[in-house]
Amino acid sequence: MLCDALARAQTKVSGVTCQVSGKAPDTSHPAPDPALLDASHLMPRTPLLTRDQIEAVATRLWMRHWVELAYQAETSNQPGWLTRDGAALFANSVHPLFGDDVSPVDLLVQSKCAELRDNGETFSARFAELNAHLAGDYKKKEDKGAVNSAIVRQQKQLERDAVQQGNLLPLFIFKRRDGTEMPEPLRNRCVVLIKNLDNALGNTSGRTTMQFNEGLIADAAAAVEAHPPGGLEEFKPLYFWLANHRDKPLIPKSTEQILAEFEKFFELAQSQRT
Repeated sequence: MLCDALARAQTKVSGVTCQVSGKAPDTSHPAPDPALLDASHLMPRTPLLTRDQIEAVATRLWMRHWVELAYQAETSNQPGWLTRDGAALFANSVHPLFGDDVSPVDLLVQSKCAELRDNGETFSARFAELNAHLAGDYKKKEDKGAVNSAIVRQQKQLERDAVQQGNLLPLFIFKRRDGTEMPEPLRNRCVVLIKNLDNALGNTSGRTTMQFNEGLIADAAAAVEAHPPGGLEEFKPLYFWLANHRDKPLIPKSTEQILAEFEKFFELAQSQRT
């Protein structure tokens, strides 16, 4: 797919170059794919490359992408993610192939070699699947399994403790972010989530009643309601991920910080689950 995208891109560039030079565009080539409108300068202008040359360029582009992903995995502990800074370094590394006004990252996204995320960064699921060991905080599968098993064993007791403690909390703190009150099942799910996050982060001494407040409960409710009822099982990958990475600098040390950006950390955990 990357070769095909490169071929279509250079066809479009060829037509544009002819127009700039005052010559009639070459109509022997098919009309450009509208999806490549922003990739009009992704190939050297003339002459058109042969298929073998296109394959060589595609191979160079793909390999440089993975090289940069390897660097990023070691520094960010997030295999597969290409940050904005990483994207700039990657673009500079392939600059001789394309020129100043080129977006090689766009080409990778268009050819499905990478996925564009809402924050403007890209993610390669294939790289993450094959290269989890490149993360700076990589743990062996056996070590992760031991941590995960401990989390599972602790869950039932945490759920019982959460229900008991939830019954002791004042009702006025159980409000959503919009100020509406919560039904009892939602209240219980919020306290269960909070206590599981505390446990995953290593805060095993227990949260006192005074440490529960409206903001914490509202953030927990937003996280719980974003997932289907009975979906607490879906949070297990997040508990596992936090427990295995909580000693790393990039991981928040409090449940309050996790809940404030819950979907961000939930997505990270899902992308790195093993």
